[in-house]
Amino acid sequence: MLQDDLKVLLETAQDHFNKGHYKLAEPLLMQLQSEPNPRPDVPYMLASIAFDKGQLKRAIQLFKQSLEIDPEFTDSSVGLSIILNDLGRYEEAKKVFEDAYSIMKQRQKLGKDAFLTQKFAQKHTELGDLYLSNQFYQEALDEFQKALKYNPTMADIQTKIDQCLAALSPHDDLLQKQLDSLNF
Repeated sequence: MLQDDLKVLLETAQDHFNKGHYKLAEPLLMQLQSEPNPRPDVPYMLASIAFDKGQLKRAIQLFKQSLEIDPEFTDSSVGLSIILNDLGRYEEAKKVFEDAYSIMKQRQKLGKDAFLTQKFAQKHTELGDLYLSNQFYQEALDEFQKALKYNPTMADIQTKIDQCLAALSPHDDLLQKQLDSLNF
């Protein structure tokens, strides 16, 4: 396929992916994955789609594939560490996270800290959105609070936190702790 065609195909796939139209994005990404000179974002997006479908083994493989292409692709590091942690594979998750953290520290020395911090905030927000859309309010709340720690200027995150808090039972002790920590 010609370079211009690949670029258009990638942009179209990314647009569908970013809008959450995974059924439209996936076949385009599969086509891109078979092209020479792979990009780390293609298996990353496929991994995210697999995760959304509950195909955790496939998601892990694709995140790892993305990291083989580019070990500094932090989106895949974060996604992989989250899945491994959720599966109880804590040591593996810790290693992936530590590797990503090490890269963050290296970039920090190079003045790239803001970029990576924003990426972590974005990934926690995406995971929070996934939890929220499936009515896992406490998990969503936890992810949104993590995102807010990485980027306190994200105004829309506070709205999502409020949405989670409203969905949780007002008699829940955990909710009260959350409210107390937010100075309500």
